Amino acid sequence: MENLCEIEKLMKTEKNAFLLKRMQIVAWNLEGKDVKEIVELSKKSLSQVYVILRVFSDGGIEGLRARYCGGNNRYLSFDKEKSVLTDFAERAQFGEFLRTCGMQEEFQKKTGVIYSVNAFYDLLHRHGWRKLKPRWRHPKRASDEAIEASKKLTLLTWS
Repeated sequence: MENLCEIEKLMKTEKNAFLLKRMQIVAWNLEGKDVKEIVELSKKSLSQVYVILRVFSDGGIEGLRARYCGGNNRYLSFDKEKSVLTDFAERAQFGEFLRTCGMQEEFQKKTGVIYSVNAFYDLLHRHGWRKLKPRWRHPKRASDEAIEASKKLTLLTWS
């Protein structure tokens, strides 16, 4: 019951809407409301309500304050990533063709951090790299029939 009083006092002064919603869910639970009722009142899913209640039971009010933000899992700082990629940029300036699979392996050896393919592509995009590949044929290239006809004409003019 003392937790309920603490939460109600904190709810009166709390300005963070995210935290306020979590406190409200815990308060409803401490008042004795059923979880299904809480789901209807809070407009959250059943699993979200259970997670919030578990976070409160594990860490108390401070557990509710600590907000876990998933995603954006950068293993290295932006500057460290950039310093490793400058080696690749220098090699590309000298005309070397760089393939992403080879770059990824070399990057992992240099940094000791394993990146998935998608995470490595995100890293390259974050630093302004683009995926370029040579075209397999020129867009204004003549058709195969026109090339063959040209060869025949060339042979006739030489003979």
